[in-house]
Amino acid sequence: MKKINVLIFSILWGGGVSAQVGIETTDPKSGLDINTSLGYKVTTITSATTLNATHNVLLCNNGPYTVSLPAAAANVNRVYRIKNIDAQGDVITIDGNSSETIDGALTYALQPYKHSITIISDGANWHIIDDLFIAVGSIATINCAGTDNGTLTSGTAATGVTSVITYTGGNAGTHSGQTVTSTGVTGLTATLSAGTFTSSTGNLTYTIAGTPASSGTASFAINIGGQTCSLTRAVSASIPGNATCTGATISATSCASVSGATINDNGTTTLGTEYNWTGATTSGMANTSTTQALVEIGGQCWMRYNMNVTPTAFNPVPTWANNTDVGWSGVYTGGPFTNEGLLYQWRAAMNNSATERAQGVCATGWHIPSDCEWMYLENSLGMTTADQQVSGATRTSGDVDYDLSSAVPSGTNNSGFSGLTAGAAGADGAYYCRTSCAYYWSSSKTGSNRYRRAYNTVSRGVFRDTDVNVGLSVRCLKD
Repeated sequence: MKKINVLIFSILWGGGVSAQVGIETTDPKSGLDINTSLGYKVTTITSATTLNATHNVLLCNNGPYTVSLPAAAANVNRVYRIKNIDAQGDVITIDGNSSETIDGALTYALQPYKHSITIISDGANWHIIDDLFIAVGSIATINCAGTDNGTLTSGTAATGVTSVITYTGGNAGTHSGQTVTSTGVTGLTATLSAGTFTSSTGNLTYTIAGTPASSGTASFAINIGGQTCSLTRAVSASIPGNATCTGATISATSCASVSGATINDNGTTTLGTEYNWTGATTSGMANTSTTQALVEIGGQCWMRYNMNVTPTAFNPVPTWANNTDVGWSGVYTGGPFTNEGLLYQWRAAMNNSATERAQGVCATGWHIPSDCEWMYLENSLGMTTADQQVSGATRTSGDVDYDLSSAVPSGTNNSGFSGLTAGAAGADGAYYCRTSCAYYWSSSKTGSNRYRRAYNTVSRGVFRDTDVNVGLSVRCLKD
């Protein structure tokens, strides 16, 4: 039980008695000296209420409604503490007993969210002696197209991955942060810690965690400060067991996401799915027919024909005799194959770029595939990771070369890739291996040479790493 010590002093000249009361102290220094914790009666109200002597601290939820004060004259020195805890943004109205006022006004609006006041009666009206308003954070605009840090790879836990998005019109109010679960590619969360908006323009940093369940695009529905936007992050594909491509960016975008693409599958190409594509007419492919112009293999979307467009970075176009690492050439004319497209030296294929996965001579939204993106294609068709990573030449495991080739008599084209054995043009301008080999540039590089993939329907070999001055075919991959 609490001890209450009362010291009484007689004031002889006034005939009165004064007292000091101490709680948990034997030597009170004030009229009431409390040396322990102090408790208040707390009442949560959810509808219109008239206060009385039983109330002390009021928490107002589920508004809007009116809280009526009792008559000030009958409640001299009465104190109430009132707080709005309605998270839905409703205002609680405090009524000063009709004709009585609250700081000179008949009513007082207790704003959302977490606005609190302490009021006292002087016997005639009510007065606010404490007014605490924690502003609810709001912003005027939000832009999810901010700065992305780190990379996301299918099947690999995210580490050090953040997205910084911008906003304008902050009101210097607080926000409680949020955690958003990804859609599209599942398995991820984007988390914003609680904080305070600036009074103008600012940034919000979302930390992305988890393990992506697949490749593609992860989307996060951001809803903060009264504004919404969609934060998207690309998730690269991965090749299990392939150490060469650990951490590499590998596009694996479905053809279904390509504007103007509609499925038109050839049932005989069991390893791929064809799509009609309205964009084929301006794609730069050797065959601009919109029918089955794209093929999806292992989740990657490929143009189904070789490129046939002159690189814009070379004007005038140098002749093959001037091959100096920036040359360009066409192929044989007159067959035996149609839709062969052009043969390009490496820098011509890359349109004078040296950046891996550059657009090169491909249409906007497409790029020259990297070596790892070629490996991903091979892996999806059954090639071992050991074969994929061999430099120079190796025989293929499985039937990858046949699956990619439509050339007779060896090619089965089970993938729908429709590779043509257009051969290669040597630095001397001569053509080699035509009708038996298909060679494709990649955008990856090593030393003075550039990786490429080659499929020989005779020796069934896969080749990498060749001189930049030779001429090879180009096939484009969707970003």
